[in-house]
Amino acid sequence: MKQPKREKKNIFKNTAASLVVFLLFIPFSFSQQYAFDALKYSFLYKSGTARYIGMGGAMGALGSDISCIGNNPAGLGFIRNTEFSVSPSMFFNFTEANFESVKYTEDKFVFNFGNIGAVYSRRYNKDKTTGIQFLNVGLAYQRTNNFNNNVFFNGTDTTFSIAQRFTDAAQGYTPNVLAADFERLAYNTFLIDTIGNNSTYENLGLLNSDEKGFSRQNLNGGSTGDILLSGALNYANKLYVGASFGISFLNYKRENNYTETDINNLSARFHTLNFKEVIDASGLGVNVKVGIIYKPLDWFRVGFAFHTPTWYGISEDSYAELSTSLNTGQYISRSATQLFDYNLTTPWRMQGSVGFLTFKKLAIGIDYEFADYSNMNLRPSSNQFVIENNYIDTAFSASHIIRIGAELKLDPFKLRAGYNFQSDPFKKTPLLTNALHNISIGAGFKMVIGKNKKRERYLVFDLTYLVTLTSGQISANNYAAILRYAQLQTGMHHILGTVGFQF
Repeated sequence: MKQPKREKKNIFKNTAASLVVFLLFIPFSFSQQYAFDALKYSFLYKSGTARYIGMGGAMGALGSDISCIGNNPAGLGFIRNTEFSVSPSMFFNFTEANFESVKYTEDKFVFNFGNIGAVYSRRYNKDKTTGIQFLNVGLAYQRTNNFNNNVFFNGTDTTFSIAQRFTDAAQGYTPNVLAADFERLAYNTFLIDTIGNNSTYENLGLLNSDEKGFSRQNLNGGSTGDILLSGALNYANKLYVGASFGISFLNYKRENNYTETDINNLSARFHTLNFKEVIDASGLGVNVKVGIIYKPLDWFRVGFAFHTPTWYGISEDSYAELSTSLNTGQYISRSATQLFDYNLTTPWRMQGSVGFLTFKKLAIGIDYEFADYSNMNLRPSSNQFVIENNYIDTAFSASHIIRIGAELKLDPFKLRAGYNFQSDPFKKTPLLTNALHNISIGAGFKMVIGKNKKRERYLVFDLTYLVTLTSGQISANNYAAILRYAQLQTGMHHILGTVGFQF
């Protein structure tokens, strides 16, 4: 006896038809979906202070910024004043979908905070050449990814009908065992109906070969971020050691809408339908970061950092909804909200960096980071994630991140520029297919606003513009046997400001 399809679909409960992978779209099958979700949640598109982003994040060896708390925490050891800073940001995303030579552009604006934090600094030794000089403690929130993105395109089709897909999926099953978030919706809205007996169905919509209009809309929102508690010490102004403990927060919402319309009046009964799939995910995780920086010369620094995986517990809510417009009226049916909990282990990361200071005016940083995405793991692996974990092992590979940044001091002003490249995390694809390029420029100033017990107080203001460029593709409908794709070009524009007080 066949099992009800509901049991089969519980394995891959979230049947959303597209996937954002670090704001990049790629095709996937349902059995791969959670593997791609793992990549999305593991990939880092870090924010921070405007100074940190302005230098391309290349501060692993240079230090002296609160954003080092999530990069190389040893960099906090260079801070010599207690400080507090806040970094509001504006995020603009523009995505152009090119479907069969027609271009469609969608945009999204988000206001958020890239970094909020404070560092307490205490000097322990007046002799600058020996012993512990400073012991610093920091607490900060740092945004680590931004999922906000919208896509829309439409066209015509003579190869696929989701109404026919509903019909085919229902054949052989009585209405009471139809999948509640798929073919039962079509049954409830009179898009399909039984004929002859209780397990044979007819399609009251359009056939695969009928010419129809369709549209695809994807609405994505959410982010990941860390609350980090860090400590760092400065030994003899030569050796800097630090560690951070992080609590990670994840929230993500995706809404996919697919419509079909009888543009040529081929059917006497069917006019249009919209199939909506929604997922809302939230998660909580923990991680640890440790780092070291050594300064053999006043003008040269070298650093190393190691990041453990983030161990996430994730909860998902999802539902599907189908609305139809027929000659007999308009109908709508929504599935019950489904709940699903699972665990994710993200990749471990290693980072090496060097920093140069020339004539105390120009600081140059170069960072290299390694993350192997084939080390991601979904649990419980002995149950529904066997296929996904095998796919992770075979499809994903190591990703290489290179950061280069420079800061020119023209007291009290500073000018900055940075470049950040993240290579393709997929195997067997051209190097730049799924790569990200981040280019930033920025400026700031630091001014004295008073003195307290012979220590000067400072006001710091920085401003940075960051653009991220990437490309990818998205299928018109992943339920089709033959997939058609829209090519995507995405530009993310990020304006960050930081206001800080040092005392």
